Amino acid sequence: MKSIGWLVLLMSLVSCADFGERSGDGSGWALFRLADSSLTVYELRSVPLEKIALQKRPLITAADLTAYSWSTHSFTGRSRLDSVFSALLLLRGHSRGLPFMVAVDGQPVYLGSFWFAYSSIADPGCPYIMLPPVPPYRIQASPVGEIPDPRGDARVSEALSRAGILRP
Repeated sequence: MKSIGWLVLLMSLVSCADFGERSGDGSGWALFRLADSSLTVYELRSVPLEKIALQKRPLITAADLTAYSWSTHSFTGRSRLDSVFSALLLLRGHSRGLPFMVAVDGQPVYLGSFWFAYSSIADPGCPYIMLPPVPPYRIQASPVGEIPDPRGDARVSEALSRAGILRP
């Protein structure tokens, strides 16, 4: 019975997405979870990005990254990043993933999803990060392909460049 109590406590902490010391406030490049964790990217496709409520604090910021490769959209990070991904795995989301928003200076840029390897759905329909991840981590393009690919937004490259982590 004690293990169930600990599991409930851990799940509460994970759902709040507060994984330890924050290294940024969301200015510059940041990846946020949504305020409503029950929503899926499929439900949000027709919703303007600025209408999607985000959690108050970012899940990942540029300060958590050590390098971001623009050509592959792969990145490496500090040890905190491993903890973030490990905690996300504990959520065991449904087959439609766990949505996230990439933002620059607090302004939404594109919607993505943490996608579980066990999902029976082949296409998340948006950029995604496969869980469990293997470093270097990667924000992958939708297999169907979006034109233009939102990962290539100039605001993203400028913010990553300002942070000193952008690589060609």
